[in-house]
Amino acid sequence: TIIVPATGGKNNFTILSRSGWTVTVVSGAAWCHVSPSSGGSGGNTLEVRTDQNEDFAVRQALVRLTNATTSGTIEVIQQQVDMLDVTTDSVCDFGPQGGTFAVNVGYNIDYAVSISEDWVRQTQTKALKQATLMFEVDKNNSGGGRSCTVGFDGGEFSYEITVCQEEAYLRLSIQDAAVEASADRFPVLVESNVSYGAELSSSGWMSIDGEPAGGSDGQQTSVLFNLLLEENPGWYLREGEAIFSSPDYNLGCRLHILQKAVDIMFASLPQLEYGPEGGSFEFDTDPTREYAFLMPEADWISISTPEDYPARRVVSVGKNLTGEARSASVTISRGNNKKTLEFSQAGTAPELSAEALQFTTAGGSQTLLLVSD
Repeated sequence: TIIVPATGGKNNFTILSRSGWTVTVVSGAAWCHVSPSSGGSGGNTLEVRTDQNEDFAVRQALVRLTNATTSGTIEVIQQQVDMLDVTTDSVCDFGPQGGTFAVNVGYNIDYAVSISEDWVRQTQTKALKQATLMFEVDKNNSGGGRSCTVGFDGGEFSYEITVCQEEAYLRLSIQDAAVEASADRFPVLVESNVSYGAELSSSGWMSIDGEPAGGSDGQQTSVLFNLLLEENPGWYLREGEAIFSSPDYNLGCRLHILQKAVDIMFASLPQLEYGPEGGSFEFDTDPTREYAFLMPEADWISISTPEDYPARRVVSVGKNLTGEARSASVTISRGNNKKTLEFSQAGTAPELSAEALQFTTAGGSQTLLLVSD
């Protein structure tokens, strides 16, 4: 047996025979050649020449020598070309939900696998000369797209596979909205590539028309939700939120809705009548519009705006210590529209005093109670 390198070459043998001999290549004649093909008795030189092995497998040839009385065989083993071949039939681009991919490795040398990021892991190996390596990609809750390199190092042979994973996203078509006091249906478009749920924070005056959930992991979806808004019957603005979230991906977004109060300019007002102790009347204005207030020339009625609530107006009526009823009007202007608020207040009731007057009548002593203010 002779072992020859993959590059091929020549090997010489001395043939000693008492008679003439012949030589044939029984197998492997396509790449193994002998010369001469025959010889006489005595000593002869046989040359065995091998071509370069361009295959990735070891190959074998058999050379048979025969003379008049006997025969012998030379086994020629040629080494293979060093090889590390890496291919994948998988698409290594993943959605945020992650997944798995397979890499086919053909090799006849030792090699090592390296992975640049910890969100990709090798999960399975078949210890064969033709190996299928399995890898797992985690869910992407990092807040952005990302990539990872899987390397195969076999010395002079090396390969790299790039694994890409898209960003998980959950987006609303609008984040803030101001709506009228009337009942309404408010649409909001939700775009995502993950599954999500929805919940409301509105003290019951908002609801979702339909299932409060949507989306699908790894699929780009656009879902139109309709928020059903009840009428706001009060004098105050009110606020609510629609919250869309995907906890698995640490995603969340909010739609803030400000519903206007009853429009003071066109509403039927309550009786603005106050007792001597005074009081106040509060209402919210439309924060998207400008108002002007014309106040009476009276020091007992005033209007103010809370620092932390600029849309609110507070009309304050002071105590009436005069003993006489009084009235005043406040005129509100918004564009070409005007509204007059009429305030009335009762006077202070007189404080009664009593004096006892004693006088004498024929029937005896009597007490008369005189009452005056």
